[in-house]
Amino acid sequence: MQSSTITTKIIYRSVFSFTPSHMLKIRSNHKPQFNVFDDGMLWRMALIPFGYKASTDERIERYDDTLLREKSGILNWVIEGW
Repeated sequence: MQSSTITTKIIYRSVFSFTPSHMLKIRSNHKPQFNVFDDGMLWRMALIPFGYKASTDERIERYDDTLLREKSGILNWVIEGW
């Protein structure tokens, strides 16, 4: 996450600066599309390609259920600093 200060203006209000405190992560099967005419949004976005595709034999059906069963262990793993 960037720690640089962002200066912005809410319509009909004064300009103010702030330091971002959160990072939005989006997982998707498709590249996002934005209806913007400047590079501001695209400059802040980092696309990370994931080119691996598991073969039919490697796939785990309902993997989200497996992750939900293991959620406390996964959280501990993240907290400990993988």
